[in-house]
Amino acid sequence: MMISTVSSAWHGLLPRILREYREHYPEVEISATSMSTTEQIERLLTGSLDVGVLRSPIDQPALETEVMISDSLMVAIPARHPLADRDQIELRWLEDEHLVIFPRRYGPGGYDLIVEMCIEAGFNTGRSRRSRSTP
Repeated sequence: MMISTVSSAWHGLLPRILREYREHYPEVEISATSMSTTEQIERLLTGSLDVGVLRSPIDQPALETEVMISDSLMVAIPARHPLADRDQIELRWLEDEHLVIFPRRYGPGGYDLIVEMCIEAGFNTGRSRRSRSTP
């Protein structure tokens, strides 16, 4: 069985799942690797990948998906930043900040969700003075 996951799932989630699976099905040989959400979707659709652990949202009717865990979207800022002492930060407060977002090709659904959230907060990451996507 070929399994792939986004790299963040290797920290806790995937090792636990694989351990439990092997306890129940020790005869099944598992090959696991890391791929972006986009790569996993492409491989799942072509049949060259059996299971993908990826980030939502996934807008692909040909795939059956199930939410395994939910996590929070976070912002990372230097300890000396004026917002660093806040327990929570409103997205609109980041309008003039230098935003670094992962490239859309690695996770279009997640990328689009972040951009949509920024627009709803009153700014467009593409038009913000100092924001940009990483290459």
